[in-house]
Amino acid sequence: NYSVYQFQQDFHSAFNSIAKINKMPILCGGTGLYIESVLLDYQMPEVVPDDDLRNRLKQETHSSLIEKLKSLNPRLHNLTDLSTKKRTIRGIEIAMAEKIEKGKQRTENEKRVNYCVMGINPGREIVKKRITERLKFRMENGMIEETEKLIDGGLPLERLNYFGLEYKFIGKYLSGELNQNDMFQKLNSAIHRFAKRQMTFFRRMEKRGIKINWLENPDSQQALDIIHQYSE
Repeated sequence: NYSVYQFQQDFHSAFNSIAKINKMPILCGGTGLYIESVLLDYQMPEVVPDDDLRNRLKQETHSSLIEKLKSLNPRLHNLTDLSTKKRTIRGIEIAMAEKIEKGKQRTENEKRVNYCVMGINPGREIVKKRITERLKFRMENGMIEETEKLIDGGLPLERLNYFGLEYKFIGKYLSGELNQNDMFQKLNSAIHRFAKRQMTFFRRMEKRGIKINWLENPDSQQALDIIHQYSE
């Protein structure tokens, strides 16, 4: 299990250790939410499970829990908190803790960092082509076998739903819910939709004041030129 809060802590730890030796830290990859949590300095306290609260919330319907979470956090960042009742309860748990923590002094590690953001955007059609090619390659080079090993090692099938689209759909194939062709087609479509949502999130980041320098191709010299502009 991993969380945005843990990601922030790990980022600042790595950032500080790299900066101390006068090297340039580079944050590469992660979801838009994880990246934005660092750049916009989300204030997210560590929240331990509250069993009493969880037991009370379990008595409510999922729809009422969603409304409760939205009232606690009108600017909800992580929409996956709405996907299952368990996630929504955890979201409420965190939102309630954040209200208590709000207004507390930020530590040195939580201060915003100066940054230069770059993204690669070769165009929608090229991205779609690469997604399908990459999925075919992964399927032919051990991803199904990898998932089988996880299940054989004791991982419950339902846990695969939390580990990304590939594991979720391959789990359905291995359980007999989907045949291999349907699994591939449905997974491919789901990844395309996910990629589209990712780009929507990046556009939202730009609207929130994060300047993204878009590159058509992964051109290292162009990237260095942009970095030098920021460091002058």
